[in-house]
Amino acid sequence: MTENLTLELIQSNIGLVDTNNTEEAITAYITATLGDTHIDYHTLLPLTAIYSLFLVIGVLGNLATCVVIWNNEYLRTATNVYLLNLALADIATLIIAMPSELYLMWRQYPWTFGEVACDAKIVVTEAIIYASILTIVAFTGERYLAICRPLSPLARSSTGEARRVILAIWLFSFISAAPWAAFTKVNYLPWLEQPLPQSAWCSIPFNESEAHASLYMMLASTLIYFFAPLAVVVFLYTRIGLTLHRNRMGRCAASCQGEDCHAEKTYSQGIRTVIRMLVVVVSAFFFCWTPFHTQRLMFVLVTLFDTWSPTLTQVQHVLFTTSGVFYYFNSVVNPILYSLMSKRFRRGFADIKRNLIQRINKSEPETSENARRRKRPARRGPRTWIPQERREQLLLQAMKEDHPGLEESGKAEVSGGSGVGGRSLSRPHSSTSRREAQL
Repeated sequence: MTENLTLELIQSNIGLVDTNNTEEAITAYITATLGDTHIDYHTLLPLTAIYSLFLVIGVLGNLATCVVIWNNEYLRTATNVYLLNLALADIATLIIAMPSELYLMWRQYPWTFGEVACDAKIVVTEAIIYASILTIVAFTGERYLAICRPLSPLARSSTGEARRVILAIWLFSFISAAPWAAFTKVNYLPWLEQPLPQSAWCSIPFNESEAHASLYMMLASTLIYFFAPLAVVVFLYTRIGLTLHRNRMGRCAASCQGEDCHAEKTYSQGIRTVIRMLVVVVSAFFFCWTPFHTQRLMFVLVTLFDTWSPTLTQVQHVLFTTSGVFYYFNSVVNPILYSLMSKRFRRGFADIKRNLIQRINKSEPETSENARRRKRPARRGPRTWIPQERREQLLLQAMKEDHPGLEESGKAEVSGGSGVGGRSLSRPHSSTSRREAQL
């Protein structure tokens, strides 16, 4: 583009500009072509507040999820290892993808971080997207094999195998996202056939005819990493639901009686609770990601087969803004769902809260109230689930150690008790035994 054509473009958009002032002419040309350096403040300021809130709540919540799973042995299952990886992917989304997008809203151009950072921004963001959806598919498949194909060798999934699958997921995700680097570049507006550094922006140049391959790649990415996993997950959870419904009382009525039947019902109820939580997590995931992929599909289809009218541009802008809020909200909501639907996660979160309160109290000045609090016995460390029969055995063993003569009477009391925790030891014979019975 020559200088005369450039000045004609400036005059047609913003009026007459002093041709002797080259800097003003260049600035006017860039503004007329690319718009302001930031998006409209009516959109920018609310989004900044919302994203900042998501960042704080999401990072703290997902870190708490990681700590709960890591510190509590009763939560170290293959399924929860996948949920741990999903929490890490959410943290990466909140501290890498979201700040990058927010920065570009405040400063759309010039891009000053170079080609490598531009490529890395796209590749890492896409890899996180792929890893999240593949993790959803992985723990759904693990639950399907454990419930619908229990005799299959693949159904015996351990935490070690889950970690290997997660490693393969991240490796495959980065390999799948790597081709985006070939389409992404730092773009410049021309001035006298020379690029303008102050107009640099990091993006895929969709308006260039040779860049249409990137649009087809975006379309393939949406189909492979959203609609195909959605179909697979819906199919697998339908099979899981049918299997649980068919076996709900069948095994119990055919193979157990009395207390054993009660244990079988409790075990089945635990499985259904886990599946219910996973279904809610997966449903929230696809619900929050649907606007994001809808916006992508609209952009691809209109760019390839139509023209961008003012109405379509406005719809795309609204959809882009809305989809971003839902997309990042999904990285915030999972710890809330775990707390609402899982007693074990609630117990783990309560442990973290109690430990934080204890540390805060230790840092406070000495007062009579703090002294009384420290005198109270506090359970420390992660809790471990102990079955009811084992708890009764431990209580009886403690009674025997303190009072050897109570061995026979202790047996009689346990066998004739109500069978509810320590209530069978209704009359401890000493203050030591009373404290033990209350633990």
